Amino acid sequence: MINVTRLFDFPYYQLEKYNPDASLVTKYDGKWTPISTKDYLDKANAVSRALLKMGVQKDDKIAIISSSNRTEWNIMDIGVLQVGAQNVPIYPTISAEDYEYVLNHSGSIYCFVSDAEVLEKVNKVKANTQIKEVYSFDHIEGCKHYSELFELGKDHSNQNDVEARKVAVKPNDLATIIYTSERLEDQRGLCYLMIILRAMF
Repeated sequence: MINVTRLFDFPYYQLEKYNPDASLVTKYDGKWTPISTKDYLDKANAVSRALLKMGVQKDDKIAIISSSNRTEWNIMDIGVLQVGAQNVPIYPTISAEDYEYVLNHSGSIYCFVSDAEVLEKVNKVKANTQIKEVYSFDHIEGCKHYSELFELGKDHSNQNDVEARKVAVKPNDLATIIYTSERLEDQRGLCYLMIILRAMF
């Protein structure tokens, strides 16, 4: 039996206990498309293997900006968390200048966006950040698609490294940094409130 002590343990527990054919469902082009728990985890592990090959280290920050709830966000979340990195979800409706602030304050090194509207705002400020590359969930001309991580991670030769990273993640480790949509005034200027989530609550 899977012992659930970290956030990324939940889908493994679901696979072991229930194994549903429709773990997650997202509407694409007007049609609801399900993904099984097994496929969900297979994709998340491919993402983890790819992130390791991309040089992602423990405690690196990966930004995700999505204008809708979608399967891709969940795949990325598990793929990021189980290598000991942290997910930085960003509100899609804030300004490009706010994107720049959050990306820089968090130290995010990769950014995953949902669509062209979000990508346009990220591209306006990308040069002023530490972002190495931007990937999109939608297919957008001129932008890398997040499925490239599946291709990079299809080689299972470093799965043992992923497993070692998973083992090293402790329940009290940092999991996610959420910046609220409201700002606070102080003597240093404007800053976002942060909500820090641990690997298990």
